[in-house]
Amino acid sequence: MSSTCSSVPTLLDLFSERMVEVLVDRFYKYNLRDRNIKHFFKGVNMEHLKSMQTKYLLHVLGGKQYNGRSMRAAHKRLLDFKDKHFDSILKNLTKAMKDIKLSDPIIKLVLSSAESTRDEVLGR
Repeated sequence: MSSTCSSVPTLLDLFSERMVEVLVDRFYKYNLRDRNIKHFFKGVNMEHLKSMQTKYLLHVLGGKQYNGRSMRAAHKRLLDFKDKHFDSILKNLTKAMKDIKLSDPIIKLVLSSAESTRDEVLGR
């Protein structure tokens, strides 16, 4: 088992890399429809962003090494990105995970990992 917490299985223990890609795709569909945050994605290469998000999630959830930029560096252009926007991201991530019927322990694991990046993403 390649879990980040020995008592809780990771997404990779339960699903394929393809399932993580499906999760990321649904997550960004919600983000692009969310009136609170959709403007942050204007002019962004979404295929590249989805690819990087998938790689990051795979790393966080016990998979492959992540060689991308730090959270702070990756989000530095988002000068007006605030806690309320981060909350919208978490809400959309939760909806996407529920759509693909992830269990509550897995949802908690992913949300905990996402929450741990809040300060770095917000540049504080």
